[in-house]
Amino acid sequence: MKVHAALAAALADHGVTTMFGLVGDGNVYLVDSFTADEGGRYVAAAHEAGSVLMAAGYAFGCRRVGVATVTQGPGLANAMGTLYSAVRERAPIVLIVADTATARRGHAQTGRWEEPVSRRSSRPGEFVDLDAAMDALNAALPPDRSVVVDGGRFMSVPVKRLDVPRPEQWSFPGRAFGAIGNALATAVGLACARPETPTVAVVGDGGFMLGGLTEFNTAVRHGVDLITVVCNDGAYGAERDNLRGRGHDVGLSLIPWPDLAPVADALGGAGVTVRTAADLAQLAKVIAERDRPLLIDVKLDPAAEVV
Repeated sequence: MKVHAALAAALADHGVTTMFGLVGDGNVYLVDSFTADEGGRYVAAAHEAGSVLMAAGYAFGCRRVGVATVTQGPGLANAMGTLYSAVRERAPIVLIVADTATARRGHAQTGRWEEPVSRRSSRPGEFVDLDAAMDALNAALPPDRSVVVDGGRFMSVPVKRLDVPRPEQWSFPGRAFGAIGNALATAVGLACARPETPTVAVVGDGGFMLGGLTEFNTAVRHGVDLITVVCNDGAYGAERDNLRGRGHDVGLSLIPWPDLAPVADALGGAGVTVRTAADLAQLAKVIAERDRPLLIDVKLDPAAEVV
């Protein structure tokens, strides 16, 4: 029996029926075993800090131990503040922090997807190609712009296809720590440093929901010239790739986020959805006519290969 399966079984043996968390390459197999093999309930948080508080709330509500799980590195770092709060409140919780075997580190960001996703529709024209989307964005943006690229499985494409005029107008936060969710706040700061030109944050859907949603409104409140491009495949792509590669159900990695364009509108910005080549052709007009922070929700096929 593998360690993740043994740990899931031990949780079930101790009466744990609900676990909160956010999956990463270190803990995705634990969550898979807990749900698929032990019949447990998994509540997927959008941020690691929230998963710890959910476990604490659960513990107080039912007078049982609350259990949460996060991955190593950035996942644990994101959870530390609320973990300290839970300790001070004497919340009876267990936080399971998983690690990744040294030989597999970095694999999640470089793997390829091949098979279709059975839980997703694939109607013609529903998704655009990521390479084509970045090429269209590169052509549609003003020549003088700053670009910030978040971590995530999509990141190699904007890194290769988006230009900036000077090195100081390029940022790639999280690359040294393997983090996601850092780009949008970084972009707000970069835009404040260079208010004369637009700043573009290219993020994944998971990263936007983890670390970008609230700071998009910060850009609105402060009148920052921000263009946020969400590479939205409705999944934690690296974790989906890992699950598929080992023959597991990929359902844990698929997240039915809300439609993000109306969310951007509700936060005081402007949002548009890109699903087709015709939508890509309108990007230059949409960008040129922006009068507030803009969010471009680019719909991508979660089964598409990223090179």
